[in-house]
Amino acid sequence: MPTTAVAGRWLGIALEAAQEVGTGSLDLAPEFVDARDRDRSQVSSGAYIPIICGREKLHIGMASTEQGCIDLTRALLCMEPDEDDPTQEDVADAVSEIVNILAGIMQRMVPEDGPQVELGLPIFINGGIVACRLDTELATIQYGNTVVDITVISGGTLPEDS
Repeated sequence: MPTTAVAGRWLGIALEAAQEVGTGSLDLAPEFVDARDRDRSQVSSGAYIPIICGREKLHIGMASTEQGCIDLTRALLCMEPDEDDPTQEDVADAVSEIVNILAGIMQRMVPEDGPQVELGLPIFINGGIVACRLDTELATIQYGNTVVDITVISGGTLPEDS
C-alpha cells in the first residue's frame, strides 16, 4: 500500500479518535473545520507520538497556537477561568498527554485480530514541524474556540521479515 494511502487511512482513524478526546477528556464538543486555506503560520506548538502498526510506521500529532495549547491544557486539567495560566512545562505535559490519549483510542480502534499496535513516547515541540519527503495528511478540528491541526506523518513500512 503506498504511504499516502496509509496516512489517509490513519487520518480517518485519528479524526474519529479526536472526537472521542473532545467529548471525553476535554469535555468540549469537537467540530471539523474546512481549513484548506487557513493560515497556519501561528501554529507553533504541539505533541507527536510514534505508532507502529504491523509494518506501518507513522507519527500522529496535534498542534495549535501557543494560546490554543494553553486552552487545551486548561480543558484537560479542568482549570477554572480565574486560575492563572499553566506553566510551559504544564502545557507540554498536558498536550503530550492529550496526544497520548488520542493514540490510545486509535490503538483500541484496531480490531483485536488485526496487527499489533505499538505506541512510542509523545514529544512536545515548541515550533513548527516539517516532514520532509514523508507523506503527510492533515485535518483541522475545533474544540470550543480552539483550532487544532491533527497530522498523520507516514514513514512508510518496515521491511518484511526474511
